[in-house]
Amino acid sequence: MGGNFSDNRADSSTVGIWRNRRGVRDLARDPRFANNPWLKERGLRFYAGVPLRGPNGFPVGSLCILDTKPRDMSPQEQDLLKMIAADVMEQIKRRRVTDTPDTLESEKK
Repeated sequence: MGGNFSDNRADSSTVGIWRNRRGVRDLARDPRFANNPWLKERGLRFYAGVPLRGPNGFPVGSLCILDTKPRDMSPQEQDLLKMIAADVMEQIKRRRVTDTPDTLESEKK
């Protein structure tokens, strides 16, 4: 369920708040998100996310999951989300090393 979170100021500010939280069980009941039109239009009720960190430890993005039903994540599900985020960063690191300008140019041919 992708979306352009930078369509307007309200959407991007919501993402900024989300980066500091692990999850929101019910977006419709959380006063920070309850009146957000972007979330309402899509019927989104649940959010969980973990930061994607670069080699220097600074966040470069986040891996998020959304659902149309409120829910809680078990500790195992939270750990799994962190593991997937680590796998994503590992793939990004590998891609950066293997995709030099020369290899990218040779793939076009």
